[in-house]
Amino acid sequence: MIGELTSKVFYGGTKYARSQPTREEIQAITADDLKSFYQTYYKPNGAILGVTGDVNVSALKAKLEAAFGEWKTGDGVAQLPAADFHSKDQSHIYLIDRPGSAQTVIQFQSLGV
Repeated sequence: MIGELTSKVFYGGTKYARSQPTREEIQAITADDLKSFYQTYYKPNGAILGVTGDVNVSALKAKLEAAFGEWKTGDGVAQLPAADFHSKDQSHIYLIDRPGSAQTVIQFQSLGV
């Protein structure tokens, strides 16, 4: 519930205000839709792989090349829906009263990239 309110406050009437698809939208997706999306967009175009910890760089590089060496770039680049977002001029507090709730949720939010 808090996620939905936050999305509406920050992203208004744009597609970004929806935190999850409707049941009908999910049911309309076919296996062919998923396969096509995967084949088009699951490419290493612009990917960054970050590794942390005490590792042997040479050994790690060899393992990564073995795992990802055949992964080829493609032409497809996902286009995000256009939207014009603006930072809020001041802070706001929104209270959702849910009598009987088992716990309290406090969320701080700021418009990101």
